[in-house]
Amino acid sequence: MNIIIGLIVITVLFLIELEVNSNLLAPAMTSGKAEGMAIAGAVAGLNVIVSFFIGYIALKHFHHVQLKKRIISKVVLLFYSLFIIYLNWMMGAYRSIYEATGENLTDVLTGDAVAEAVLGSATFPWTVSLTFTSLVLVFVGLGFALLSLIDGYFFDDRYPGYGSVGKVRKEKEEELNRITQHISTEAMSKANLELRLTREKQGKLQKTILTKWVECSSEIASVFEQYRRFARELDDGVKHACKEYQDENREYRNTPAPKYWETKQTLPEDKKQPEKVFLDFVDFHLSREEIEKKRKIYQDQINNGTNKYIGQINEFMENIQKQIADIITEYKVDLDDTEST
Repeated sequence: MNIIIGLIVITVLFLIELEVNSNLLAPAMTSGKAEGMAIAGAVAGLNVIVSFFIGYIALKHFHHVQLKKRIISKVVLLFYSLFIIYLNWMMGAYRSIYEATGENLTDVLTGDAVAEAVLGSATFPWTVSLTFTSLVLVFVGLGFALLSLIDGYFFDDRYPGYGSVGKVRKEKEEELNRITQHISTEAMSKANLELRLTREKQGKLQKTILTKWVECSSEIASVFEQYRRFARELDDGVKHACKEYQDENREYRNTPAPKYWETKQTLPEDKKQPEKVFLDFVDFHLSREEIEKKRKIYQDQINNGTNKYIGQINEFMENIQKQIADIITEYKVDLDDTEST
């Protein structure tokens, strides 16, 4: 706001001096107010704009910690003050010569003999007697130059670089306050996100992976049971076929039955057991009771692991919230207090 006010002041000063000096110089110009405005604009730029920057740079360095910069700023201000006084005094002298002789500025600049003989040279304004109007012209220019110097001195800060450092500090303080105000919310948001992802992972493990494991294990168990039933039925079929053959054969043969008939014909034991037939799947085979038992164990492990992790998150958040509260208490920044100090 101070910067905006300073810029508005410098703009208003420039426009006022431009208008006043244009009206005062217009009669002394060959082309009237248009030429007067051109000359007045150049002078107003020096009186207002340049004076503003001199005040902003040179005056501020009066307080600089380095002696060299303090001396340079004072020398610059001295020479600029002499220059701006001479410039405005000379403009008043031109106006005074015009009022006394009727000669316009162009004639005066070419060195009109009558004007010089009567009033002296405008380029040496101390040789010219100033009228009231010319004095107004001089003091308007000098007054606006002084106001611009003061405006430049109070613009932003009164020590070179202090304002920029203060702005950075204030921005950091505001950022620190913003972070401390939202850090608890951000931390809680992170915790809630982690809790949600944990619940989603728990659901995926139970409803997708565990269910799929039960399905695959049950399918393997079913294949083993089906093969065991098939092997038993095949073994019974072999026995029955051999017995039917032997009974039928006894009715027609004249010799005793062969000795090997006394041995029952059956499938080899290793062909009856699916554990020995499906060697690649034997490690995955579980009975239905074992599947249900392990399913419950796995589900309990998933639930227990989830609850344990959620408990760790809650415990971690309690510690974080306590640390946040301690940090806010220790490093709390009050902008009102810092500005007053």
